[in-house]
Amino acid sequence: MIGQGSRFRGRHRAGMSALDLSCGDLFRRWQATMDMQEYLKNRLSFSLEKLSKHAGEWVAWSSDGKSAVASSHNPEELDGLVRAAGHDPEQCVVEGIPDSDSMLGA
Repeated sequence: MIGQGSRFRGRHRAGMSALDLSCGDLFRRWQATMDMQEYLKNRLSFSLEKLSKHAGEWVAWSSDGKSAVASSHNPEELDGLVRAAGHDPEQCVVEGIPDSDSMLGA
């Protein structure tokens, strides 16, 4: 399941700002570029051990959920880190991973 800290990002038409589109429109455009079932299956296959390496961080996941593209304690830095890794930030799902004071997998 995608955590509370998740945010979905989507593409929008040239000439339109994100403010011109409803959240539903943005989500539908983003969802059209990926297979949600594949994403969830792949994302949920990450072991708690692998996730624990990102405790307290924000993680940008690939659109297929197979890999963590970038991570940072500061979510504002993720777009630049994702671009530096050769990926499009618009095609990533960003999720907050609870810190060590939280129980993962509970």
